[in-house]
Amino acid sequence: MTGLWWDGARSPAETSALWSQVALTDDRSAYARREGKSWVMGTSQMEQKVTLDGGRFLLTSFRNKLSHREYRNHGDHPDQIRMRVDGVSIDSPAWHWKLLDERQQVLPQGQLLLEIRLSGGPLEVTKHWIIYPHTAIIREWLTIENTSIRTLQLDELFFFNTRCLGSDPDSLELNYLSGGGNFNGSQLLKTEQVHRDYRRIFDSNVGVQKGNYSAYLPLMLLRDITSNDSLAIGWDYMGHWSLQVGDLTGEQIGVALQVAGFDQALLPGNRVTTPKAFAGALSGDLDEIGNQILDWQYRYLWEFTNPEYFGKTRWAVDWPSPWIGDGGTPCADNWGRRLSSDLRYTDLLRQAGGDILWDDAGWYDRWGDWNGPDWRLTTSYLEKHGMRWVLWQPSFLATAESKVARAHPEWLIAGQMAFEQSIPETTAWQKQLLDHNVAAWRDFQWRYDIAPAASASDTKLLAADQQFRSLIEQFKIAHPGSGVDACDGGGRWISYDLARLAESGECTDGGVGPYSGYYSSLLVPPDKLHNITDFDHTFYRPSSDRTHLALNPSWYRDPGDGENIEAIRKDWEIYHYLIAQNVAGRWSHVFRPRVAGDDPIWYFQRMDSSGNRGIILTKHAKTGTTYFLISTPVANTDNDRWEGGPAEMGQVLTTSAASLDTGIYADPIDHDYRYYGVPGEVFGPLSFRYQTPQGGRPFVTQIVKRGVARRMDQRFFGISFQTGAEPLNISELGQYDPGKNRGTYQLTILRASDQKVLGSATLDMSQTQTDAVGFKYAKLAAPIRLESGLEEPIRLYPRGLNVDQIYEVESIHGRLRMHETGAKLMSNGIRLTTVPAGELIFLNLPDHPGSGASRLTPQPPSHVTKRVGTNLGVQGIEIAWSPARSNQWISYYEILKDGSVTGKAAKGTFFFDHSPGARHHIDARYEVRAVNGDGNHSSLIAARPLAGDPESHEPLGEFARTQAENGWRY
Repeated sequence: MTGLWWDGARSPAETSALWSQVALTDDRSAYARREGKSWVMGTSQMEQKVTLDGGRFLLTSFRNKLSHREYRNHGDHPDQIRMRVDGVSIDSPAWHWKLLDERQQVLPQGQLLLEIRLSGGPLEVTKHWIIYPHTAIIREWLTIENTSIRTLQLDELFFFNTRCLGSDPDSLELNYLSGGGNFNGSQLLKTEQVHRDYRRIFDSNVGVQKGNYSAYLPLMLLRDITSNDSLAIGWDYMGHWSLQVGDLTGEQIGVALQVAGFDQALLPGNRVTTPKAFAGALSGDLDEIGNQILDWQYRYLWEFTNPEYFGKTRWAVDWPSPWIGDGGTPCADNWGRRLSSDLRYTDLLRQAGGDILWDDAGWYDRWGDWNGPDWRLTTSYLEKHGMRWVLWQPSFLATAESKVARAHPEWLIAGQMAFEQSIPETTAWQKQLLDHNVAAWRDFQWRYDIAPAASASDTKLLAADQQFRSLIEQFKIAHPGSGVDACDGGGRWISYDLARLAESGECTDGGVGPYSGYYSSLLVPPDKLHNITDFDHTFYRPSSDRTHLALNPSWYRDPGDGENIEAIRKDWEIYHYLIAQNVAGRWSHVFRPRVAGDDPIWYFQRMDSSGNRGIILTKHAKTGTTYFLISTPVANTDNDRWEGGPAEMGQVLTTSAASLDTGIYADPIDHDYRYYGVPGEVFGPLSFRYQTPQGGRPFVTQIVKRGVARRMDQRFFGISFQTGAEPLNISELGQYDPGKNRGTYQLTILRASDQKVLGSATLDMSQTQTDAVGFKYAKLAAPIRLESGLEEPIRLYPRGLNVDQIYEVESIHGRLRMHETGAKLMSNGIRLTTVPAGELIFLNLPDHPGSGASRLTPQPPSHVTKRVGTNLGVQGIEIAWSPARSNQWISYYEILKDGSVTGKAAKGTFFFDHSPGARHHIDARYEVRAVNGDGNHSSLIAARPLAGDPESHEPLGEFARTQAENGWRY
């Protein structure tokens, strides 16, 4: 409804007649109505009211309809428009708002858009709200227009302002998440107690890393711990923002979001649109709140999600070595090698059941020019396997030598190799580049990174942010068969609208290990996140690598063709099975089980939305009691070094007296003990000596890889280890000396469960000799005896189950078999005497791959053919077939050549034999058979020959170490 002018002359009845309530569903779950000078908007779960009172536009009610709680319960009503104009704050008594018109519209997915347009002095401001049916979430933003004939100076621009739950602030806690960057300590939940004097400003340019969501992820929960009522605030802005919590008086809990540093001269007739933020009146515990936020996105922020790229496993092709990030030799002349790598990594994908080949950096001549291999060869080859392709191409980067930078030097930010993205022409140029790429290569998933939405100033960041979002949306609209993979130095992109515009995105790019996705899945669906959880190992670690199943699984580097690739295949098969069972993918839910006897971070629960079935993942083996050995700098350590960090961990070998779990580091925000690494990876490194019948013996016996050295600061570091089969009597504590350390350190052993200090020793590096491995040791005042095994059984308390439903509980490695109601499982827990490496606990998934539930022989494939084919410039024999018709879960197909297994296809119905001389083996006997999830084989079906390609030789695709390899003939 448009053109409704209110001048105060109409009666409330007349106004009500003009403003008709819109009901989107039979239960009237979304509505907006006018009540005199107020507007009421809400859903079946929440309601808020704004009022134009005495020229001020105020939030006068914010109500949780499920708990019947009024959140606006204390203090002055907050202004809904906050900024300064020419140095004057518009919440001052001198400013007076008048209503111009109001409008509501049902949007394509059923949301209700409410817009109220106001005038005040030289401005017209439209306040927008989107009300989402069946949720407790309302989104809002402002459009500001200069309607005067003079230039106005706008600053102190806020895009969200509220004041809630302030009547009893001592019962409140504030939950927030550390930033999304690739550093130890990112994406972790932090909790602070709120009080009457509480005041804090969260600034996106302050923290371990700066900019975008580097310091903090965009979710804040103000929770009443006595009632589980929460105010949830989320926002979408990649620029400089600040979140202000508290109040100067100390008695009212205000929450405000500001476009920090914004100071713009707004010309006559020009407009500014603020970022979007949402407020939710949510009830329940942390998991329930997180799943409500996920359901909101599943329902309403899904229109750009291409299922061809969502919930798919991916493998990153190894970068060339040597490698130059922004281009040049050898990147400019290794294109044949890159295509050869694609051939190899497609084989890995085929064996493991992967969905997407991921070509990352190092393939181009230079940023900005983006000349590289003929990627059409790659996409055509992948299409035969039923696979997709993602390419890293941050189109907003350019070197000064690139053609675009020479033509438009004003586009580059001074001193950087990135576009000033507030300039609209840079968006148009990038769109043309992406359009050209799709035309040349076919549909693909575009991966960006490094500097999205970059600008030289805080003010221009607002336009840069909006231009970047526009670029992605234009790309998705123009190419609905393509996709987007988000990255910004890791997970600094993680937010609601960017997740809406992407099918997947980097979680942290390394850096958080077992914490990957644990808390960030409160914000965005876990299957839109993927992560290289550890860059330091190429082989499969059963005790830690099932962390990938908490996300959209990915792998990096070449592990060979043996047991490692088979282990990855089994994991990815389980993930595909979980997708098929709705336990992963769209509408799936996430829970964080309560755990007794171990740290809860090592367990992650995924469920379908109805709570009927699910899985509990474990992320480490647990066979003994966990202890920390920690080193804390004491004195004279400024010139010392320690080793370890993301993608640069040290690796050691030890005796079997105990088992290494991970390294331990000091959380950069709260200095708590945090885990990083896989078994054998350490910070420090640290060690200890223990007593045996033969005398003292060091635990660490060899350093097989040095971690990257870093300057010592005041943070502690160390190792986490578990006791073994025999008691352990520790007599000395040790720290590695890289050669010149002279400081003094306190070495401490703590019990992990309660952080009780069991013993410590002071190590003066300047007064101690190294042993043969390079460690220096200090004696304990008295030996520490650690008993073998677990102090107590582990008990997992699943969440989100239906209380009256019977659940069949089964572990994949242990002997756990249970049939219990959801109520008993949640109250009594699941008891485990140990946690084997890679343990999985299935809930009502009795037919999972490997369960042994099926003894039937699967049906064989049909229409098996063979032909000479050419792929990526290489010739060989192509084997193709039609899928086996079966109600069973088909794990993979085996391809036999002259009676011997020559390959496995866990993805697609295609196999390419490009072994040396294979192009001449068309007369070999090729056969194919299906293998189901329990390892049962179908009969063999022989391939019939088809006409193939004539013999050809392409140097680009046949790049190899020697000219005579792979079929060159003279």
